Amino acid sequence: MAVNETSPEEDLYDDLDGTTLRLNKKLKNDNRLQESFSSLSSNAQIKPNGQSKTTTPFLSPEMIRSKAEQELEKTTKLEKQVEKLTKENETIRRNISILYRTAKTELARKDREIEALRDKCGGL
Repeated sequence: MAVNETSPEEDLYDDLDGTTLRLNKKLKNDNRLQESFSSLSSNAQIKPNGQSKTTTPFLSPEMIRSKAEQELEKTTKLEKQVEKLTKENETIRRNISILYRTAKTELARKDREIEALRDKCGGL
């Protein structure tokens, strides 16, 4: 067997918690959390012997999961706020448009009324 090959009985990830693997996959695939994950990963350095050296304190899977949940919560809250502000913006734009058209129509009506009164006075 070559150096990089493993037998079918051997599982390289046998000792890892499955939930941690799923969380890591989700973190890697989730665009909203990609930046947080990248900043955590960028602090790790690989030594020549293959061991990793972190420049920050070790983050357990629970700490990473907690951080991911906090970030997801913040993102969800911000998305709701954006949605609310977008709806509010649309309503304000519609109301301003209606107000502008109403004012323009009212000015035209007043101008016609003024013109009619001038014609009436001019004929006296």
